[in-house]
Amino acid sequence: GPALRLSKDELAPLYEPLLTGLFRILERPASRENDYVMKAIMRLCATGQEKMGRFGEYIIKSLTGILAAVAQNPSNPGFLHYVFETLGCVIRYVCPNDPKSIEMVENLLFPAFQTLLSMDVVELAPYIFQILAQMLEIRQPPMSAAYMNVFPPLLNHVLWERQGNVPALVRLLQAYLAKLNQQISEANHLEHVLAIFRKLISSRNTDTHGFYLLQ
Repeated sequence: GPALRLSKDELAPLYEPLLTGLFRILERPASRENDYVMKAIMRLCATGQEKMGRFGEYIIKSLTGILAAVAQNPSNPGFLHYVFETLGCVIRYVCPNDPKSIEMVENLLFPAFQTLLSMDVVELAPYIFQILAQMLEIRQPPMSAAYMNVFPPLLNHVLWERQGNVPALVRLLQAYLAKLNQQISEANHLEHVLAIFRKLISSRNTDTHGFYLLQ
């Protein structure tokens, strides 16, 4: 017969016990990077949408703790994918409905992301750039100073040498140019942005991404 489908309202009483139970499983050494459990958490957030608002801080704190633990030696790409998909779900469904929640997300994610990027974990970087872009795209003024604090390192040519980073970095740079163009200009970063543009269009592998920066 057809699969049983419950609405987000019908599931509402179960969100808290399900979330805490699933995150508890991930605390076990044998299940630390269990992608099935992480996918279940992601699906729960995707189903609950704005109903997950009151659990947003708990979810993000749990996920940043998980990332800190696995960053030293990530061994399951599928698990990482679902961690960042879950982060994306929280930002997509919770933050637009609650302006204060985006500040909470920024306060939790910026320190975690800066630490992870400083560790130069190749597998994590594209996901981090995508989440930063998503945060910036929905952010309304006044903008947090943290965005400009992390901007200069994004212009490092080493990051752009890695093909896997380019699509996410381009999306992030587009978001910066849309939301913080004046600050970027005042900080004399536009010349660096143009240098990246020239580098992208000089290669057949990245020229399409380069033209996205002009949009």
